[in-house]
Amino acid sequence: MQSKTSALYAVGILTFFFTIFDGILAYVVPVTIISQGYSKTALGFILGTSSFAGAIGDIFLSKFLKTSNFRRLFLAMYACALLYVTILSQANIIILYLLAMAFWGLYFDFKSFATFNFVGRFTPHRLHALSFGIIDVFKCLGYVIAPIIAGLVIIGTVTDQPFIIAFVFLIFSLISYFGLILLTKKIKEQGLLKKKNYGLLLEINTWRRLGKIIWPVLIFTVLISINDSFFWTVGPLISEQLSQVSQFGWLFLTLYFLPTVIVGWFVGRITKRFGKKRTAFVSFALGSLFLTLIGFLGNSWLILVFIFISSSFAAIAWPASNAAYADYIEESPHLEQEIEGVSDFAYNFAYVIGPITAGVLADTFGNSMTLTIFGVVGVLVCIILLVVTPKRIHVPNRI
Repeated sequence: MQSKTSALYAVGILTFFFTIFDGILAYVVPVTIISQGYSKTALGFILGTSSFAGAIGDIFLSKFLKTSNFRRLFLAMYACALLYVTILSQANIIILYLLAMAFWGLYFDFKSFATFNFVGRFTPHRLHALSFGIIDVFKCLGYVIAPIIAGLVIIGTVTDQPFIIAFVFLIFSLISYFGLILLTKKIKEQGLLKKKNYGLLLEINTWRRLGKIIWPVLIFTVLISINDSFFWTVGPLISEQLSQVSQFGWLFLTLYFLPTVIVGWFVGRITKRFGKKRTAFVSFALGSLFLTLIGFLGNSWLILVFIFISSSFAAIAWPASNAAYADYIEESPHLEQEIEGVSDFAYNFAYVIGPITAGVLADTFGNSMTLTIFGVVGVLVCIILLVVTPKRIHVPNRI
């Protein structure tokens, strides 16, 4: 048990360094694209390319990965990340941005598959929510630090410096990965079942039937992922705006991620008492309620406070919903790849339409009001899900 706990924290450290790498570049991309004269709508379409590539990747990864192996999946993630930062650092035309975004989407696919595999295979059912909560703490700690680094490095224009710093953190993450390999050598891998070689059409049909069973969680996945994509699309722009009127404007994205570092440790207790789906829906509805006020606040300090409160509730929803997927995997191990694939497809679908929608709304209503509009949608969707979602969702071994 101690070795499994050590491995879990190794995944957390790996994730910590990797999210600093990712967060620095995620901050840089919108600022760079807008500074080159592109509209926010164009920015949204460019960012959406990453998830379109990821959505296509979901279909083929689910089909061709016969057995899950987090070691190979993480290694593929690093390969795509290296290509991403290399191309992005040289990008000066839209084709290069689109190519870089494609690799961005692919490495998120590999990261998601690897993390689900590790938690589903190396932690017991009762600790799934806690495990995702711990990993999310490390992830969001990285995303708390990344905007600070990016904000301090980017002064007026984007130079090579943020790319070099991001690459250094990618190397740190890779070193942590090798440490994880050593820790898991003696851990018995249970439940790694050989996957049947379905045809592509049958694979998609399996996704369709699976979607009919777990549709409330999939809809929520789309909702919460769109929320995140909105923040990564207009968040750096809002941060730059706030920095012009307040010396603490750079805290905007930091305060968006900071709550998970605090609440992630307690998610397991909350879901055990109230249930995973109910916890996710209610917490995100409350977070969205505070988000509806952002567009009407003129004081920069009030904006920062409300973002922190909103994100505190939303921070509970992420690991709670992820734990629900891990439960389905443990309940129906033969459908592991399909569950991972359809959930990741939902993420990518959201990250395709999210940035595009955010860009259009930002061009039309402004950056802050874009978050307000989404807040209204978030409250309404969560209320509907609370009413219509079955208390118990059972995924059979064969569908």
